[in-house]
Amino acid sequence: MIQYRKISYCVILCSYWMISKLYGQSDTTGTGKDKFQVTWFASEQQIAPIGTKRPVAVPEEIALGRQLNNYAFTDHLSVSDEPFRHAVFYAGVNGRISVLPGYVFSLSLIGEHRGFSYGIYNSQNIRVIPQMQFSVLDTFDIGKQVFFVHGKFGHLLRVRHDGGLMMYNADTQGFDVGIRWHDFEYNYTHYGDMAASIGLNLDEYAAHRIIYHLNSRIQLSAAQIWAPDANSTGFLTHDFYSSISGIFHKSDKEEMYFQAGIRNGVSPATELGQKTAFVAGYSLKFERPSLEFKMRTEIRYYSKAFNKDRYDPSVGYRDRQTFPEGNFSGRHFIPLYRYGYSFSQWAVFTEYPDRNVWGAVVEAAIDLRLVQKIWLQANLDVNPLFPENGEAFVWAFYEIGPKWRIRADFDIQVAITNKILNLDLHYPGFYMTRKPELSLALCKRLQNENQ
Repeated sequence: MIQYRKISYCVILCSYWMISKLYGQSDTTGTGKDKFQVTWFASEQQIAPIGTKRPVAVPEEIALGRQLNNYAFTDHLSVSDEPFRHAVFYAGVNGRISVLPGYVFSLSLIGEHRGFSYGIYNSQNIRVIPQMQFSVLDTFDIGKQVFFVHGKFGHLLRVRHDGGLMMYNADTQGFDVGIRWHDFEYNYTHYGDMAASIGLNLDEYAAHRIIYHLNSRIQLSAAQIWAPDANSTGFLTHDFYSSISGIFHKSDKEEMYFQAGIRNGVSPATELGQKTAFVAGYSLKFERPSLEFKMRTEIRYYSKAFNKDRYDPSVGYRDRQTFPEGNFSGRHFIPLYRYGYSFSQWAVFTEYPDRNVWGAVVEAAIDLRLVQKIWLQANLDVNPLFPENGEAFVWAFYEIGPKWRIRADFDIQVAITNKILNLDLHYPGFYMTRKPELSLALCKRLQNENQ
């Protein structure tokens, strides 16, 4: 633990030195020096149960599977000890250095206190998270031909790869690069060591895509995806998936998309519907002086062959060898900012092994001004699931209440919610409590928030 503290202190000191040096050299006049911007974000939140027990709603077969395979020190029918009950706090600094037009290095440094209990300096519940990314957007000429290049390297947060069939609503490490000539584009994406962060029994995720830009708003693509098992011994046929997708950007605030995929290496005699998957969705957002609204709706289908061997309950976000009280991180942990992520992800569907699964998503976030700086906020995240030969179930999360908007990026909120961070799963998920709980929160966001 002493070594961990030394590493954390070194990260903080080195980051502070780099930021101060660059800030001293920052130049917004375009005279040749690095341009530097820095901003900060913070959140403090407590979710208090109304009563002494916190029963949760969960499909019976899923609860039984979790009791057999997942974290053994809870029954998965009620909320075990988790950080937000004890009031959590995290804060961070985000720095962006533009070394040349189109070449940007970003660094976020986040400090977390995972609950105001179990001691002020409890090493289990204090975390420092560095996140780094380098992005490129440029052009080059070969003769009279112009090529556009783009890329992102490092921490890629809340990714939604292609149409979002497999990799979506997840944090990853890796890179995403592309080169475009006229209306054609080649794109290569590679995420590393997915088995160490999500219980998908998935090691690498590497995708080659050919994209055709029909016009400025519509793009079509075909992809070959390599997604081997965590213990794969080589390039096996069933480790590959093929997909097609399309995205229609009606505007910068409205989008329609789809992606359909098939798993390779499955017996040709297998029916098409038993080895394919698809998603189709629509998203919209708009802002008015007294109303902010965004929504997303999707239909999803995953066949049993497509999801085969994509379930690994051995991944955990606590010390899996001890009781949950004050036990909020292990070899892996869930960053506190992930509480703001949506519920749906591929691992939700692979928790039904050897079954075809249909599902839908309806998300909506509404901010309505009531008077001056007082707003009403309502967040809904509804996810009906229909497994083959199983119990249909609706995961429906809500957060509703008034907030005082001190300024555009700074809120103090009181709400009722049934969404609780779940550290007992093999993927970053949530409990859905049967009774509403009281949430008190203070939040300073990034204006272009990705956290």
